[in-house]
Amino acid sequence: VASVAVGSDRLDAVAVAAADAAREALRETTGQLPELARAGVVDAGGMGLYLVLDALAALASGRAGSGVPEPSGDRGPARGRDALVAARESGS
Repeated sequence: VASVAVGSDRLDAVAVAAADAAREALRETTGQLPELARAGVVDAGGMGLYLVLDALAALASGRAGSGVPEPSGDRGPARGRDALVAARESGS
């Protein structure tokens, strides 16, 4: 996808390529930091940047926003607040 934007002067192509690359990079953050892996979440700053790029891509290209990506790895989807509080309270 990023190769589509190489040499392109079209905002829509560049924005879509940037958002797609950010989505993949964001999914990988869970495996890059042990704290994120334990919590089953992605990096918050990376999420913010991804959301901005995804909104730009949606606006420039007319496509629907892609939404929030799931963390990569075998932990499954991110756990909600209740699950995180329960884990904290149980001492794990």
